[in-house]
Amino acid sequence: MYKVLKPCAETYKLAGEAIKRGKVIVVPTDAVYAVVCDAFNKEAVERLREIRKSPQDKPLSLIIDKKDIDKYCHIKNETYKSIIDALLPGKVSFLINKKGDIFTDAVPNSDAICVFWQDNETKDVYEESGTVLAISSANKAGFPEATTLEQAISFFEDEVELFIDSGEERGNKGTTQLDIRNDSISIMRESPMFPLVEINKVLDAKGIPALRKV
Repeated sequence: MYKVLKPCAETYKLAGEAIKRGKVIVVPTDAVYAVVCDAFNKEAVERLREIRKSPQDKPLSLIIDKKDIDKYCHIKNETYKSIIDALLPGKVSFLINKKGDIFTDAVPNSDAICVFWQDNETKDVYEESGTVLAISSANKAGFPEATTLEQAISFFEDEVELFIDSGEERGNKGTTQLDIRNDSISIMRESPMFPLVEINKVLDAKGIPALRKV
């Protein structure tokens, strides 16, 4: 029988313990609800894809503390590091080249990973679990993303151990995604939750040159 718990220190501790035991849990993000698991646990990653009915070779995004990103990723220069530091945690994700042969289960057949770091329940679960988290939207493949707890439960019920209830609907607009693998930054997706004009306000306050659509 699954548990539904409100966000609090004890909930995050239980969520972290579940992740360490290889379980998949549901947690709210800045947008939709998401399923997460230990990105280094092959069985957990396979289970996450299985309950979503998504292909086993589908790349998953990763939740990584911004201070740890350069442990796993090649950040090309100091300007890019400054941009990451300025924008995270936030409603933006980064496509970055990974270092070496890592995350082969969560991100198969790819040299790049999509990195998230948001100041919400996912951050607390990450800190309690002590590992990089694989993340995907809380829905069955081909169905709309769950923006409420009730929708997430309707998709998974006892297929996951724990649901964290944010108590509010946050929308389904996703993140703005920046590709920082190359010498110039590409805007792969712009979200109304964090449009380029707002990103550039943050960067300007830090003395970082504005980003431009190519």
